[in-house]
Amino acid sequence: TPSREGDVDLREQVFFSVPAEMRDRLYVRVYDPEVFGASDFALGGTGNSRTAFRLFGGTGAFSAAERPVILIGGCNWSATGQAALQAFAEASDIPVVAGFRYQDQFDNLSPVYAGEAGVGMPPNVRRLLEEADVVLAVNLRFGEMTTGAYEIFEVPVPRQAIIHVHGS
Repeated sequence: TPSREGDVDLREQVFFSVPAEMRDRLYVRVYDPEVFGASDFALGGTGNSRTAFRLFGGTGAFSAAERPVILIGGCNWSATGQAALQAFAEASDIPVVAGFRYQDQFDNLSPVYAGEAGVGMPPNVRRLLEEADVVLAVNLRFGEMTTGAYEIFEVPVPRQAIIHVHGS
């Protein structure tokens, strides 16, 4: 049955392309007000809707980075999502840093796990984030702990290219 928006499978897909010669930062904000919102229930739902994001880059989109880092956080990870992220990080040999209090979201015994960005951030973790040229931040909000009291990333224009994927 179609939803009130008309989509049969209750999914929305957005595609956009970025010219290869573009060198400026690109900001994309996606907001899904339906996740666990009142409309979930008003439309006969059970309150279990999810927002899922997939980011696909063309040749060299992420692989051209010399010092990439993945910064993860958040809850509600599925086992499939955790396994996929770990497989990608390990196959790409990209260090993974967990946000404050989210170190259980990634296998700490993985060879690419670098530690936690939190209270008393280890110097090696701080250095990884400071020296990264690309930071893929997944399911994480940038707060005081993950940014080293807002000193690791220069605001409003960080040195690092930041790809931020979050469900809100």
